[in-house]
Amino acid sequence: MLGWPASEEPDFVLQRAAQYIESVIFHWRKLIAKAEAPPKKKKAGDPLPPRIVRVDAFVAERFGGWQEVVLRALASAFDAASGSFPPTAFDSVGAAVKAAAEEGVDPSLEGMNDKQLKALTMPFAKFRMEDALKGGLAVLDVKLPFDEAALLRANEAYLLRALGLEAVGVHSARDAAAAAAAGVDLAAAYPGAPAVALTAGGAPRGSGGGGGGGGSGGGAAAAGAKAAAPALAAV
Repeated sequence: MLGWPASEEPDFVLQRAAQYIESVIFHWRKLIAKAEAPPKKKKAGDPLPPRIVRVDAFVAERFGGWQEVVLRALASAFDAASGSFPPTAFDSVGAAVKAAAEEGVDPSLEGMNDKQLKALTMPFAKFRMEDALKGGLAVLDVKLPFDEAALLRANEAYLLRALGLEAVGVHSARDAAAAAAAGVDLAAAYPGAPAVALTAGGAPRGSGGGGGGGGSGGGAAAAGAKAAAPALAAV
């Protein structure tokens, strides 16, 4: 019997990887724009801030602390057969976080009352629950469903073009020496949200020199232009 061809299920991991790269570009572009912005009380004749030429990203391989507590509580509550959570899922998360705070599992929770604990942890829990409804139990693992560092390296050329950079460095968040040299706070690194260091060195964008708007096309790219699609084969 003839009919419409069966459509394949969307590849959730591939979708997440593509969204991740676009999110990185969005957030890094904002950081670069802020670093390159002239001071608000700029005086006549003051030079423009130099152009950002390099971004170093420090990637955390897994969630820890209270985020790990939330993920494990959600994984325990998730019904893989129906692909859903029971109405008590948030209560389970709240109880797990409160117990973790009382046991000193995460120093950042110390001294917080119930309201503060919920304000800190529930937005993350809600986001992960929504992801799990689309991608299943694997989304609730303490690691991302793709290799974040490998994905950034595979998309280096795309990132350079999109952001008008000369170089992108990808490091493990366990590399304390490199992080210290770059002045990066590793506590700010989470899976999906690497801590970054910006390096300046180019002529200011729009000044007519260096890569600000000339041969490298940096100025246009940082303003919102995109080149080829991201490379996701390394996921």
